[in-house]
Amino acid sequence: MPTLTKRANATGNPKNTALKGLKEEINSNHSKCLNLLARHFGDSKESEAATISELEPQSLTLLWELPSSGKVEDMIFTFPTHLTTKAQVLRHLSELVETAKIEANSDIYNSFAKASDNHKMLSFRPPPFTIIFSTIALIASTYYLATTNHPIFPLSLARKFISKHIFWFIFKYTIIAHLIEAFAAFLICRYIEFMFPLEITQSDIAKWIVFTFICGISCLSTLIRKANKLSLRISK
Repeated sequence: MPTLTKRANATGNPKNTALKGLKEEINSNHSKCLNLLARHFGDSKESEAATISELEPQSLTLLWELPSSGKVEDMIFTFPTHLTTKAQVLRHLSELVETAKIEANSDIYNSFAKASDNHKMLSFRPPPFTIIFSTIALIASTYYLATTNHPIFPLSLARKFISKHIFWFIFKYTIIAHLIEAFAAFLICRYIEFMFPLEITQSDIAKWIVFTFICGISCLSTLIRKANKLSLRISK
């Protein structure tokens, strides 16, 4: 059960916080869930147009109207810990909605559940197709030149300057480097999963590893940047 403080005749002036963008997104896309929270936790059965007026790492303020009286009420939901990422806030709201659904016997769709998955900071996004294609093409071409005695034109031009032995050396150590990078991606993902379980899924982990093996440092550097950004945000 959340820590609640109810107030009447609230002004609803939002503060400019780091989560302001998320507040606006929630108000636009999750109105039914917000109305359920207002009616259940606010004990306001006639509440309408519920919105979040303030969203901070330590709390949020839910604002709603009472059509019969024209009054505006709000309620402060204090988080058990500071929530510094979008996934954390959305997951907490999802849990509140689930509690309200059970206690109010409501069948409303919990839109926060899917939204929290979509906002995980380590959620995998594939690199541009050009990077994937060019990396695979380069590796495949290197293997072809390393194993074929009479390569086709124009690849045969490369063999005029670089021997078959050198191409095999390049191919072998490229694969080794990609394996090492994929293992590094595995370690980073497991660390994130252990420290920040709300920010990554098993599917994300598998995709990060596979695409890091394919694309190498271009994918690994993105993972490192995201992990570092998450660690810095959590530590604030």
